[in-house]
Amino acid sequence: MKAQTSYLGIDVSKSKLHLATATQFVAEFDNSPTGRQTLLQHIAASNPALVALEASGGYERPVCQALHEAGLAVAVVQPGCVRYFAKSLKVLAKTDQIDAQMIARFAAATEPRATAPDAENTRKMRALCERRGADVWLREGGYLKVSAAAAQDAGLERLLTAVRELGVEDGGARIEVVVH
Repeated sequence: MKAQTSYLGIDVSKSKLHLATATQFVAEFDNSPTGRQTLLQHIAASNPALVALEASGGYERPVCQALHEAGLAVAVVQPGCVRYFAKSLKVLAKTDQIDAQMIARFAAATEPRATAPDAENTRKMRALCERRGADVWLREGGYLKVSAAAAQDAGLERLLTAVRELGVEDGGARIEVVVH
């Protein structure tokens, strides 16, 4: 008989992380440095074989990096594959809690290959590209609306420093922190 292996699924959004096993929803965490630390403590207690999360336009990267740094096996899976898997099980409802559970069930059924952590030079290049994009955008008089959760990240502080260095306050760029 095959030994029982535990898989966890995380539904990642801009502001929240939803954690589930294949059989039940576990908990909700903020998608912030503090929330990710709490998530890691929660996951470490269960010692999973694999933690799966959907690719979500970059919101998954800090979570994935934190999980890799904690020494956990992580798989970033395609959202479409998980959605079709859920449809095949006749699970048509779509909430964050159900999505997290479907990600865990998908991982248990398909046993996806663990994703390798990003190399340091890849992370640096991505940060440089994001910085350049922000610089160009600000020079064109862009408007940035940032949630309070995102404001906690060090990235916002670097962006504000760059804005001050560029002297674009006079160029029409506005940055607003919004508390939800």
